Order: sequence, then C-alpha cells, then structure tokens
Amino acid sequence: MCNSKEIISIIELKYSPRAQPKYEKDIQKLSSIAKHRHQITMVSERFRGTRDNKKYALSDKILFVWAGVHAKEKSGRNRFSNLESKEFLKGCFIEWHAETQKGSDPKVFKRKW
Repeated sequence: MCNSKEIISIIELKYSPRAQPKYEKDIQKLSSIAKHRHQITMVSERFRGTRDNKKYALSDKILFVWAGVHAKEKSGRNRFSNLESKEFLKGCFIEWHAETQKGSDPKVFKRKW
C-alpha cells in the first residue's frame, strides 16, 4: 500500500481456513524487508490500465502486517510467531489471526510489536 510518495504498508494475507497456520517464513521475509527498507524501492505495476513507472521508497513509518485465516492450533503451540530474532519489526508490526473452528464463528487475535 502506498500514498502518492512512498510505500506506507506491506501486508501479507493468508487464507487457509481448514489448515494449520504457516507464517514463520512470511514473517522472516517481512523482517528482512524491514531490515533493508532504506535500500528497497518498488514500482507499481498494474494488470490493467496505465502503468506508473515511478519508484517508491519505503516510508520510515511503514507498517508491516501479517494476517491469516486458519484452523485453530491443535498442537498447543503459541498462535503468535517468535519475534525475538526479528528486531527490525519492533514498533512497526501487527499480527492478526482469525482461528476457524467447526460449528462456530472464527475467533480473532491480534498483537502489535
């Protein structure tokens, strides 16, 4: 997501309502982008319509988000990822989990870091 000048958010969305969550690799990727954010630029490419060939830098105040809809954890594992080694996400990361269960509405959990 960007405004007219820079990238203000990078969002990773996962939808697998009957499967166990797999997110560690995704969050590691977001951490790597956060670590190198001052070296990265992106171009907005559209499938249809006019192309914007402008390069967008990542904002100093960028927000990284991982959000997933998945089955409730069966193993008793902590639903949230281990962020100890992902210090570059500190202060700019939100993690959302919508846990599905047969016969009931999903339960939503979030964590800011």
